[in-house]
Amino acid sequence: GVDLLIGTNEDEWNYFLFLVEADKQELDEATLHKVCEQRLPGRGSEAVALYRSVLGGRLSPAGIYAAIESDRTFRIPVLRLAEAQLVHRGTTFMYRFGFHSPMFGGEMGACHGLETPFVFGTVDGEFGRAFSGGGAQAVDLSRRMRAAWAAFAHTGDPNHEGLPEWRPYEPSRRETMRLAPHCELQSAPLEAVRPFWDGVQ
Repeated sequence: GVDLLIGTNEDEWNYFLFLVEADKQELDEATLHKVCEQRLPGRGSEAVALYRSVLGGRLSPAGIYAAIESDRTFRIPVLRLAEAQLVHRGTTFMYRFGFHSPMFGGEMGACHGLETPFVFGTVDGEFGRAFSGGGAQAVDLSRRMRAAWAAFAHTGDPNHEGLPEWRPYEPSRRETMRLAPHCELQSAPLEAVRPFWDGVQ
């Protein structure tokens, strides 16, 4: 019976790609397949082909690796938790954070941890400006997010007048609020890759 507000960032693994695994930025195609096979034994090359098909040819091998790891480590476990919670009759709200960091020429995207200064209202502090870029768009999104978190803490419902209608998450629609300079409720983002993870531990 516990309500749940949960989500992930669009480019979670980019934080690790740039700040922890810098060597992975130079992946070539053969090494990409090798690394993904290590992470997903017997299915690494299948994952590479699927993500490249869904995300398009615009991503480098490092970008494909980061997208797969973002899902393997963050998004898919969060979806599983949300679906497990639904069995217990609480209401679940899903978000996907999409504001891009200016760090590393903007290549970090909406990386792991970037939502933190938005939730705590510190995007114009020293750390917040370095990580988010600060400025009017960041301040506005932070205000909307803090209002949603406060409303959820108070009532179990994150809806407020500063956001589009945020409908609860459920498996037939998988509606997810994209929190970005333009906020919108999306239906089943990245649904084309989700079934790949069924049965993958």
